[in-house]
Amino acid sequence: MPTPYGEWPSPVAPEDVAADVRSFASVETDGDHVYWIERRPSEGGRGVVCRAPVDDRDADPTEVTSEELDVRTLVHQYGGGDVLVADGTVLAASMDDQRLYRLPADGSAAGGDAEPTPVTPEPPEPMAHRYADMRLAPDGETVYAVRERHVGPGTDEEPQNELVRFPLSPDPAPETGISDPVVVADGHDFYAAPRPAPGGDRIAYLRWDHPNMPWDGTELVVGAVNETGNIRDERVVAGGADESVVSPKWSPDGVLHAAADPTGWWNLYRFPVASGTEEWERGAGVALPTTSDAEVLREMPAAFGVPMWTLGVSTFAFLGDGRIATLVTEGGDPSLRLLDPETGDLVDPGLPYSSFRPASVRSDGDRVVFAGHRTDAPSAVVAWRPGSAGTGATRLRESTEDALDAAYVSEPESIAFPTGDAVGADDATAYGHYYPPHNPDVEAPADAAPPLLVRVHGGPTSRSEASLSSTVQFWTTRGVGVLTVNYRGSTGYGRAFRESLK
Repeated sequence: MPTPYGEWPSPVAPEDVAADVRSFASVETDGDHVYWIERRPSEGGRGVVCRAPVDDRDADPTEVTSEELDVRTLVHQYGGGDVLVADGTVLAASMDDQRLYRLPADGSAAGGDAEPTPVTPEPPEPMAHRYADMRLAPDGETVYAVRERHVGPGTDEEPQNELVRFPLSPDPAPETGISDPVVVADGHDFYAAPRPAPGGDRIAYLRWDHPNMPWDGTELVVGAVNETGNIRDERVVAGGADESVVSPKWSPDGVLHAAADPTGWWNLYRFPVASGTEEWERGAGVALPTTSDAEVLREMPAAFGVPMWTLGVSTFAFLGDGRIATLVTEGGDPSLRLLDPETGDLVDPGLPYSSFRPASVRSDGDRVVFAGHRTDAPSAVVAWRPGSAGTGATRLRESTEDALDAAYVSEPESIAFPTGDAVGADDATAYGHYYPPHNPDVEAPADAAPPLLVRVHGGPTSRSEASLSSTVQFWTTRGVGVLTVNYRGSTGYGRAFRESLK
């Protein structure tokens, strides 16, 4: 007998919606382990650095940080880039005081056998100096980071952002303690993504100014690094007031890459140094790319970048065979694909993931690691070996151990629909994902349409992506359809679409 829509008995209870579901961020690789931050509602949202061996499917994840450490930075308020893992060492931002702490990556701090050691000085006022988006230079000792100052010169009207450097293992003076970091770039409203080159002779970073948000316009800056670690001979190689650059990084052979949108789409570019200028001597001159050196690896109406709401964004990673594993959002749907930078060939390996938030794609050369979301299974930290049998993907940690039975899961369909002439755009289109009512235990009425719940994301420069959500399934298992809308102003459909509300 048919059961009216909205009255279906559901296996998803209200307490399931509010359950202890972990979220993931800052996926990293170091040695034969994968590291990530997981935020735990049961612990007040505490950020915990965890790790798992990349090739052992049966190994349980272990904690790296101690119980008293809540890993979270408040730089730019949205945070991101909270942790760095390199050469067996973890550098993490503490929510309690916003200082950076060094600890072993082997988990001994979680077991009480090691103590987190501060590497940045105590600020003049609580939480007044905040750090994020750290990177270790090739010397294994110099750290570059974004610092946000809330006290001191220039902070009367708003906090000051700058790039700083400091030692990973400081030697505190008996009377003065840890020395202040050295400022290597300042004078602009915002900074992000300090990325030293593999040879240690160059560095790249992003900067931008009010009133721009980072998806409006940023500058990609490259400079030479002298013997002390300071930056000189800086030049802008991409971006501007009306061009956004995101996720800069150097290839293993020292060529700068980044996603930029001079065409209106975040496509992937590289910036090789012009031929004949590779030779240099430290102190006499360093070969730096210029704007004319930019090469698009594949031009297409798709997004290889994402809006930089948080720091630490990584939308692509280099494989040992020269290919690039990169996020691509085409037609509004994200996927992880393999790009050959020499031919421009772009291959979709068919991974069953529909969302990659936050964008944290990294590689050790053989494997690609990321936080992945599916429409039929919980979110997970994933390690993927391209070219292996099947998909070659290992789910190292899932967001919950109490997933909804797959028989009850409503899987979405992507839709597009006209939005009328509300702003004088007769042909305007919006997009979304429709989750139909679904419950194998009931018979749907044949003579009625289901009610529809419409969910609108914030931002507006954000987007709704297809994934398994207990909130959505709460309604669909009860006979209510759910539509998550990507209205004009959302990202993933090019600059013109995301600026259509201006």
